[in-house]
Amino acid sequence: MHGDQRFWLWFQADWYETIIMTKSKPITEMKSIDWQHLEDLEIPVVSKAIAACGRMNMHAIMDFNCNWNDEVIAQFYAILHFDRERKTLQWSLQGKSFSVGYAQFDALLGFPGSDLDRPKIQDENVLEDGEMHYMYDRAYGDVDYATTSGLIPYYKILNQLLRFTITPKADNSDKISNMSRNLLARLGPNQPKFSVFDFIWEEIIICSFSPKKGCHYAPYIFHMSTEVTGLD
Repeated sequence: MHGDQRFWLWFQADWYETIIMTKSKPITEMKSIDWQHLEDLEIPVVSKAIAACGRMNMHAIMDFNCNWNDEVIAQFYAILHFDRERKTLQWSLQGKSFSVGYAQFDALLGFPGSDLDRPKIQDENVLEDGEMHYMYDRAYGDVDYATTSGLIPYYKILNQLLRFTITPKADNSDKISNMSRNLLARLGPNQPKFSVFDFIWEEIIICSFSPKKGCHYAPYIFHMSTEVTGLD
């Protein structure tokens, strides 16, 4: 396309201008978790939630810290092309084309190779509201499944930790939607491990074509981009 050299095609520029940049917060807020601070609280239910995240090998990615550039993240999502057969993400920056592979991105975020061999949450059906019943108790407020109302403290703490890390939210923070439900369920007792990176990979792809979602995972994407492109 002629004109704006940041984009390959006119509809990418249009998506950037009319979908991404019209949101009140185009880039979803992300935070890193200070596990030591939480441990020092010495609150049993908090310690239980910390242990659950550790059991699923989520500590490192949840305390991952990387400053990012909003413009780079917004452009990434506007341009992103994904190839499911080859398992690659392709984008451009400063007029140059770049790509990252599934295993390469996994390694750049510090996941062990074994993470990719684990079951994929995204292969599951989204939990129905009623299937979350065991996460709620009227002792903690009016029960409203698939929201934070009535969640028992263990799941409420986990949801608060996840909403700024693995399942960031750009809109109604009281709602527990889509695969956020399944992820929360996987952190219950006696649940098998799953591929944390695959969850993030699939959510990045979903964000790239969903007009309702913000631009999630900015620290992870910016870190990957600087490593792959060599550009800051």
